[in-house]
Amino acid sequence: MGQRAENFIVVCLHKPDGFSPEVGPNLLEMVEISHPDHWEFIHPGTVLAYFRARGRSKKNAANLTFSFDSLKSRDLRYKSVGMGQAQGRLLADIDFWGRVKSSPLGSVVGKAIECARQANCVV
Repeated sequence: MGQRAENFIVVCLHKPDGFSPEVGPNLLEMVEISHPDHWEFIHPGTVLAYFRARGRSKKNAANLTFSFDSLKSRDLRYKSVGMGQAQGRLLADIDFWGRVKSSPLGSVVGKAIECARQANCVV
């Protein structure tokens, strides 16, 4: 199908000094279980999850943020992990079946990362 602009919710989990071996795998599993349309591990301490801002994907994004907030409130190992969320239009490479083939591009991604670096915020 090719590239097209779509509305996405980007959730970023970030820890400046990288995820520890006991924290990282749990966060990656949490991201995978949330069924994002696409996700990537871009730095030893940064994970980005991309959700289309509609239907089930939108609910999945909300479930990921709820799950992370819940985990962070009850487990001290996650206190220094920040979460950022931003929503807006991104350019995405979509295949014939409507799946996102690679990481969407746009300024919204940077906004989510910046929010996560500030600890927790939503833009």
